[in-house]
Amino acid sequence: PLYSVIGQKVRGGNLKEGSELQLEIADLEMENLSLDGSLLIHATDPMGHLENGILSYSHKCGRCHLKNVTVKNEGIDWEEDHLFWKHEVKRKGALKIVLHGHSEFFAENITITRDLTLEVPHGMRMHAEEKNGRVIFITEPFESSRPFWNYSINSEKRIVLSRA
Repeated sequence: PLYSVIGQKVRGGNLKEGSELQLEIADLEMENLSLDGSLLIHATDPMGHLENGILSYSHKCGRCHLKNVTVKNEGIDWEEDHLFWKHEVKRKGALKIVLHGHSEFFAENITITRDLTLEVPHGMRMHAEEKNGRVIFITEPFESSRPFWNYSINSEKRIVLSRA
């Protein structure tokens, strides 16, 4: 993997001891995440969309934006046996975000403190926000014809990302 690219997509934050972070997504912007437990983000179409059964590399994929988000749950059950290499992990709790097709999950300045699975359907955008001390999830149609990131090469021949 190009760690210099990953480092531009995942910035700051902290993971408590024993926490688990699984990222199966390409279009991600994660800044100042505080994780105490398990967070799993999965895009069903991480690199583009299918056209007549053939992968077409495009911006039509799952996207996720997390900024100043705190996730707290019970996470991995460390009393059980696990086969991490086979993804056979027993958990007491987790935040799972599943992005189907061309969809987006967006959250800023919130805390999510429970075991939760969020499924964002193809063509939809889910926005998480706090109101009156509770986190609510608003799903609306998602129409974006532009890429999530712009990639360029600087004078030192390094890949530089900027938000589109």
